[in-house]
Amino acid sequence: MRGVVFPMLEKQDLQAIQTMIDTSVSASEERMSAKMDAAISASEDRMSAKMDSLEDRMTKRIDEAVSASEERMSAKMDSLEDRMTKRIDEAVSASENRLLAYIENAVMPNFKLLAEGQQTILETMARKDRVEALEDEVVFLKSVVSNLVQDVAELKKAQ
Repeated sequence: MRGVVFPMLEKQDLQAIQTMIDTSVSASEERMSAKMDAAISASEDRMSAKMDSLEDRMTKRIDEAVSASEERMSAKMDSLEDRMTKRIDEAVSASENRLLAYIENAVMPNFKLLAEGQQTILETMARKDRVEALEDEVVFLKSVVSNLVQDVAELKKAQ
C-alpha cells in the first residue's frame, strides 16, 4: 500500500460517511436485537416446554408414589385390623370361658342347693287342698268350742 495516495476528504464527505456508518450500524443493531429477541423467545419456549414436560413427569411420579404408598398403608391397616379382630375374638372367647367356668363352679352349686331346699320344703309342706280342709275344720271347731264355753258358763250360773 505504499505508493497509493488517498485524497483528503472534506468535512461533508466525512459526515456523509459517518451518517452511512451510523445507519448501517443502527440497522445491524436492530437486526442483531431482533435475532437475539427471536433466539431468546425460542429458547424460552423450548425451556418452557421442557419444564412442562418435566412437571408432567414429576406429577406422574408423585401420583404413582402416593398411590403406591396408599396401597401399602391400606394393606398395613387391613393387616392391623385383622390382628386386632383376632385379639378381640380371643379375649372375648377367654372371657366367655372364664364366665362359664365361674357359673359352673360358683353359681350352679348354689342353684342346686336352693333347688334341693325348695324340694325339701315342698315335700314337708301340706298340700293346699289339705290346708283348706284343715282351715274349715278349725273354723268349725272354734264355733263348737265357743258354744261349749257358753254352755259351761250357763251351767255354772245355774248351779
